[in-house]
Amino acid sequence: MMEKAERIRSPLQGRIEWWIWILLAAGTGIGYGLFSWEFALGVLLGGIIGIANFYWLSRDLGVLLGRQAAGETKAKPKTFMLVRHYVRLVLTAGVLFLVITKTPAHVLGLLLGLSVVIAGIFLAVATMRYKNPLRRLKDKDASPFISG
Repeated sequence: MMEKAERIRSPLQGRIEWWIWILLAAGTGIGYGLFSWEFALGVLLGGIIGIANFYWLSRDLGVLLGRQAAGETKAKPKTFMLVRHYVRLVLTAGVLFLVITKTPAHVLGLLLGLSVVIAGIFLAVATMRYKNPLRRLKDKDASPFISG
């Protein structure tokens, strides 16, 4: 049951993942072409760290929702997610510390790479939401001026 819950993906999540990988590849290429290989390395490492966090959070939410759907309510959902969040935060901080101190990665490139997940979410939602702006007119009494 838990394996099924972890494998279920919405079309929006698939689109977010697609945008994230496209932005990471483009950011790494542009960083290498316009700046330096250290900047590109920072973008690449930051993107991989951000994507790992995104997948880890997605998995945690899948486990939590799978447990809730199965009726397993041993632990409180808030406690479960808080513990997982802080473990992920500490591990991410440790990895970032190692990347900043032990690699020649550029810090601004690292920040740009960490933000590809946010940009990917924004672009996925924007393209899904505004793919057909006249879709509201399909309803009988819909107004094109009210967004919702």
